[in-house]
Amino acid sequence: MQGGDKVDIKTKIRESGINQWEVAERVGVGEVTLVRWLRRPERLDAERLAKVEAALQQLIKERSVENGSEHIESNRGSGIPWDLLLAYP
Repeated sequence: MQGGDKVDIKTKIRESGINQWEVAERVGVGEVTLVRWLRRPERLDAERLAKVEAALQQLIKERSVENGSEHIESNRGSGIPWDLLLAYP
């Protein structure tokens, strides 16, 4: 994995609207530890990166279900919530 790929995780967290402390809690580390990992992404090993990415994806999925904005697979990325897609055949 290249360093550029690792930098993307920091951007993904920021753009997702998920707090770093939430990701850290899900990974099982303190927020300070996560921030330290993200500060030097070139030193972030594949195992830690995978844990952070998995935690972020799980939190995003949970947040979308909580907000009622889960989308039909074929319309992924369209931004159209389930209830609107099902209301209009």
